[in-house]
Amino acid sequence: MIRTTHIGVTLAVTTLAVGELQAQLPDTLVAPKESALMHGDSLMVSDSLLLDSLYARRPIPDQAAAHLDHLTTAFSTTPDGVGLAQAGMAEAFVAREYAWLAGRDSLDVRAMSSAMTHVLHAIDPSGSPGGAGLGFGFRRAAEAVIQHTQLAMAVEGIPDHLAFHGPYIIRAAEGAIARSYDVEGLARRIRAGTDPARTLELVEDLRPMIRAMAYGTDADRDGRIGHTADEVGLAQAWYHLELLYRVEAAAMPEMIPPVLTPRLPDFSALRAADAQARRGGR
Repeated sequence: MIRTTHIGVTLAVTTLAVGELQAQLPDTLVAPKESALMHGDSLMVSDSLLLDSLYARRPIPDQAAAHLDHLTTAFSTTPDGVGLAQAGMAEAFVAREYAWLAGRDSLDVRAMSSAMTHVLHAIDPSGSPGGAGLGFGFRRAAEAVIQHTQLAMAVEGIPDHLAFHGPYIIRAAEGAIARSYDVEGLARRIRAGTDPARTLELVEDLRPMIRAMAYGTDADRDGRIGHTADEVGLAQAWYHLELLYRVEAAAMPEMIPPVLTPRLPDFSALRAADAQARRGGR
């Protein structure tokens, strides 16, 4: 839970001009099971904003903090009461893993089609009931991230660091939602596929789309994932929430909390079984 204290947060700072500083985001973000590092872009901030962020001179009001906690810690309608962003990232994990499973047998178009039922359920269970995952839906979670960020920002007297990071959280969730519609459309095409070769090609196209929806993508190949609509995914919203937590000297919860593990398919076992089958059962 976010609670304000009056301590500093270390950022790498380079002077640009009088009254203007450049703050490098302190970490890289590593997508689970992905090899690519995802770097935050440099952000231009005023000296007053930086000082406000460093010392948290103005606390986040309790009402606004409650909305942020809904994103990262607990919400009444999510499975096991996890945070909304946590639920979204867990659903994205399910979609990504089933996209991997879909291509295990390049000749089994029925298996590819079946896997898409789970991908679609993870994106929006209202349109594809009966699949694996939490039953909450990635898109619903991302939409709620936007709603509660806006509610937090609407509270009177919010500090500059929330006013600064809030729009980035919203933009990332909006980008993730837009990508989710692309993922959904392609998954439906795969589910209706009849030709194994062509359907496998679509599956291979789907995998990076799901990764981008969840973790963003380096569209301009500059070595980092920025804050533009063509690069952001839901993980960039989580990243800016993490920065808010650091300013508030609060411990950031896990992106996918262990309490959700029993609800998620055991993909490690599936991958191990697949590897053994490919070795001829040895």
